[in-house]
Amino acid sequence: GPQDDLHMMPVRHLRQAFAGTQQKLLFNPSNIAGDMSPLPAYGQAFTALVDDGAEGGPVKFEDEQVAPPGCTLVLVSGGHLSGGYRRESRSWALLVIAPTGAASWVIPPAAWNEGTLSRPQPRAWHQAVYVAAQFCGPEFPKGCVISMGGNVNQNPSNTIDILDLASWTWAPGMVTGPKLPRARNAFSAGLVRLSETEARVIMGPGGTGGDVPRGGEDCSSAAVLDPRAMQWLGEVEVAGEMQLGRAASSCVVGDSLVMYGGCRYPHPELASF
Repeated sequence: GPQDDLHMMPVRHLRQAFAGTQQKLLFNPSNIAGDMSPLPAYGQAFTALVDDGAEGGPVKFEDEQVAPPGCTLVLVSGGHLSGGYRRESRSWALLVIAPTGAASWVIPPAAWNEGTLSRPQPRAWHQAVYVAAQFCGPEFPKGCVISMGGNVNQNPSNTIDILDLASWTWAPGMVTGPKLPRARNAFSAGLVRLSETEARVIMGPGGTGGDVPRGGEDCSSAAVLDPRAMQWLGEVEVAGEMQLGRAASSCVVGDSLVMYGGCRYPHPELASF
């Protein structure tokens, strides 16, 4: 059922396991301070506000009004509030992880306006992609988070909400393009860098049924969004016999979105865009 717990494992344990000096890998429960947690849910988006591909190493987004320098900010948003893939959530909060590993929930003060919290539309099984300022237009001087797709009203969506990291306010994304991508949930996504000032958001394969694991079809296409122009550039269908679809594990490696497994009938295939 819906949860709001956190489990962490030091990366050094993973390195030690590959070196043969660590026998077990354990994700340990972590106590989270603060009373600003999002509502317990499943199918949330979990987005580290970190530019992993920056020259010279990862660059963390920082806002001293939210957390001390050196902390990592993670946006947790949406999800289902009830079993059966029902009741999508508008809830969100920032998970602040200190260099010591201590964690706390925070909602930026700027996100409140006369006691009302700025919130996105309810979503679950969506993706939220951090876009650093150098890849955005002038309307987002500190960057943004693009929350897209997923289940909205128990059906797959192709709509977008945008979190402005300067004002900490949400607004529907006014995205242009000749054609919107196919609606989907449980899809892979990531930001792929083209240069130090240009990047693209990839909306990868997913599913097309409101019942996430069983309904609809596996959608094997990938759509490309220019975050500076806020424009969909096109959608590409995957050719060949490779199976791509919902609930794959994915990450960005270099200039590619890499996916493993997934689909209604899972398979051990590796693919990249």
